[in-house]
Amino acid sequence: MVRVTLQYISRKGSQNAPKHGKDLKEHARRLTHLYLNDQYIDSIGDISVCQNLKVLFLQNNQLLKIEGLDFASQLTHLYLQRNKLNKIEGFERLVSLQKLYLGNNSISVVEGLENQSCLQELHIEHQSLCPGEEIIFDPRSIAALGSLQVLNIQGNNITSLEDLVGLEKMRTLLVASNNLSDITKIQAVLSAIPSLIELDMRDNPVVQDYKNCNRILASSHNLRVLNEKQISMRTLDFMKKFEEHEQRVKARQPIQAPADLINSISELASNLPEALAKDVTSSIFMGTALRNVKENIGNGHQNSSASEMALSTPFEGGPFFHFPAFKSSTCLQYDGHTIPKPFHRQLILGTQLGHRQQPPRKLKPTTMPKCDKLSSAVIVANSDITQNLKGALKQTICGDMVSTK
Repeated sequence: MVRVTLQYISRKGSQNAPKHGKDLKEHARRLTHLYLNDQYIDSIGDISVCQNLKVLFLQNNQLLKIEGLDFASQLTHLYLQRNKLNKIEGFERLVSLQKLYLGNNSISVVEGLENQSCLQELHIEHQSLCPGEEIIFDPRSIAALGSLQVLNIQGNNITSLEDLVGLEKMRTLLVASNNLSDITKIQAVLSAIPSLIELDMRDNPVVQDYKNCNRILASSHNLRVLNEKQISMRTLDFMKKFEEHEQRVKARQPIQAPADLINSISELASNLPEALAKDVTSSIFMGTALRNVKENIGNGHQNSSASEMALSTPFEGGPFFHFPAFKSSTCLQYDGHTIPKPFHRQLILGTQLGHRQQPPRKLKPTTMPKCDKLSSAVIVANSDITQNLKGALKQTICGDMVSTK
């Protein structure tokens, strides 16, 4: 057993020993830094003469509990990491404490800090806990830590950050290597800490999806470092606007297309190539959305773009495909048909290889006319579809976007 006493302090370490010819008590009274780390210390005796002590190093020892420090009312830094502590106690008189290091112990409850109104940094990472156990926070201690700026709770099996909502002045939060998985609760906590600048959430299930990292940025106010990566103001503003856009889209009510239109399109799509069928259905239902938007505007409802609306078009053959229109509106006229761009290569190869004995047919590049209502789309109607269906489709889509034979 090694017990800290005044004589032990004078013998161990040239940094603590008094100079030659000076009184031991007088020297101890003037001490501001005391180095007692790596000494196999398991208890603290009477060292109350060190009344001016400000920094105390006790890391890498065998301490089971904190005692004998009631005299240190001026202590600002206390290093207790890598001991055998299982409870936070004995801090009632340490009213000037600013930095407290308790990492790599066996503490399961953050408590006993009700008098630490000046505490700025609390490091309690990587505690040795039982399997399935996580560190918890006493609400009374959290309420008292109003000036806390740095909190390090890495590697403690934490599943929620809701107990930290009261720490409004916190600037750095280190919660890597935990079990955080609920992005909604994390967003609520981050939005309640406006001063947070640095956040480390590596090795948590929630950040395995990169989209959650974007949501974290959107929920924070002034975050500048996320998972040790610098975040610019431009990125932060973009993520906030993008999240607002996503919320508006989710709030939209799905638009149901008319049943007769769905049946007509299903018959048409079954006679078209897959890629073209996807584009046809997408364009038709976008047109339905635009008409509904115009009706809402005419009725005095709030304006909104069709791209922000959710389209829901189930039918008996399965869900329709909703894909954007072709990136280019350039098409080819071949044998009286309008061929969209995705099929140009096949058409040219077939003309060169499969029809050499026939007179070459002219391929005239054309440009599809633009429509201010819809994105560019092409519909090639099959010859066996009735004229009534063609007329219905013309009324559904912009007339200048339909090419029929």
